[in-house]
Amino acid sequence: MKQVRILVIGDEAVGKTSLIERYVKETFLMNHSPTVINEYVKYSKYHELHIRDCSALPEFKSLRFLQYAEVDIILFCFNLATIGTLDSLKSKWLPEVKEHCGNAIRILVGCKNDLDSIINESFIIKMQEHLKISKYVRCSAKTNENIDAVIATALNAVYLNNRLSVRKSIKKH
Repeated sequence: MKQVRILVIGDEAVGKTSLIERYVKETFLMNHSPTVINEYVKYSKYHELHIRDCSALPEFKSLRFLQYAEVDIILFCFNLATIGTLDSLKSKWLPEVKEHCGNAIRILVGCKNDLDSIINESFIIKMQEHLKISKYVRCSAKTNENIDAVIATALNAVYLNNRLSVRKSIKKH
């Protein structure tokens, strides 16, 4: 069994925790409460998936930096109904990733697809190119739309790039 580590980043309240909770626990949280650091683990037949949820709040920046260690995949999340959350991927999150975890696979995730998107699709594609991200997935934790596709896209990218070859296989006990 292979261990895969995913870090989920993006501005506060873009839908990171809801995405993870929907995937791991198959639940949707109606109320938002800010996250500091949470790690979720989900097992499948082929891998042990570790998903880290990090706070976007400035007071937890130093704790967040520690979460970049040994990450295979970074999900760059933004809220499809708030253009500023996409802009900050370029201004805040990309420099942080380059500094602390430049080699991780990057996936762009548009969250809250159940809301009316105010962001032009061509702008999203330009941002995807600027961030040097090959894959983009839209999802909604509320409606469970494409939640599995987000994780499947990430895992496929890891296996296609053979990024797990350095980490030893582990056994589930």
